[in-house]
Amino acid sequence: MNAHAFKVCLQNRLTSRKFKRDRIERSFRWQQYNDRKVCTQTEDAVKRRDPGIQALARQYNILCHKMEELVRLKRAPRNAIAPQPIPLKELFDLDVDDVIWQDVGLDASGDIENPPAWLTDEDVKSGIKGILLRDRCDEELRRLKHECIAL
Repeated sequence: MNAHAFKVCLQNRLTSRKFKRDRIERSFRWQQYNDRKVCTQTEDAVKRRDPGIQALARQYNILCHKMEELVRLKRAPRNAIAPQPIPLKELFDLDVDDVIWQDVGLDASGDIENPPAWLTDEDVKSGIKGILLRDRCDEELRRLKHECIAL
């Protein structure tokens, strides 16, 4: 199994886990008997799957270190980039810009010599985050204006 397949499998499992955790967190608001039963079953299912997800992440990290070693020893294709290992402590804290979502070094069809600026340039990354923040602020301002008009 190659590193890209490991990463895709890991992404799918983490996404599934996140949705199940969301279901648990929402069910705390509605503490009826059936909801509590579903909540405990979901919690048990999440806990059962956590060790498998962690093992998959460790296997992926081992492959990343092997690829890093091949690149360092110049046994990899020219201009090859080793993928970043996934920090196990932050494995379940899914964020938009986490390493888990970046396929640097895993995409065979990508342009290795000229990666996109949004992926490599920190100024562009912070600019994108700033634009997204401004857009959310504009949306909030429009919502507040509609709310003021409704009053």
